Amino acid sequence: SVEKHYHGQATFLVIGDRPPWYDGPLIEQERIPRNKSKGFRRGLRDVLAKMETLSRHPDVDDEFVWMMDDVFMVQDTTREQLKVARGFRKIGSSRINGWQSVKTDTGNRLREMGKSSIDCATHLPHYVEKKKLVDLFQVFKPLEETFLWEVAYQNFHGHVFEKHDPFLRRVKAVQSHEWYDRISKSS
Repeated sequence: SVEKHYHGQATFLVIGDRPPWYDGPLIEQERIPRNKSKGFRRGLRDVLAKMETLSRHPDVDDEFVWMMDDVFMVQDTTREQLKVARGFRKIGSSRINGWQSVKTDTGNRLREMGKSSIDCATHLPHYVEKKKLVDLFQVFKPLEETFLWEVAYQNFHGHVFEKHDPFLRRVKAVQSHEWYDRISKSS
């Protein structure tokens, strides 16, 4: 989807395990080992460890776009569009589940530091500057604590946010080809 819809030159780099179909650049990094006391936070800690690696790895450009493996571009997209911080509301106080608890804790920490707490954990691509990531990790310790790096990064650096809609469409169930065509043309 990036090769088809990104207007610019894109170099791909995977961090973690090599998917069987992928033969491009890779930074191999084992997953964080299981720790029953941390529960679901293992996945978050794993992402934080990978972001910490990206922040200092010589093969990573000074600026890059971070995307999860289940994010797809369905329309033409520019670098300028990817540089926009996108969020949709201030983080509230919810302990409904582990994810919301980590989000609440991240928002509270940002507010204690006098920063905004816009929820930008939207499953969108994030434009990242390595130097700013390193600066963030001087305050938030990715190998010692669990937090949402994308929320901390965007708010810590005082980005001005735009609404995520219509840039993001979440698909929760399999849809028809016609539905995907219609939704990708309307966003």
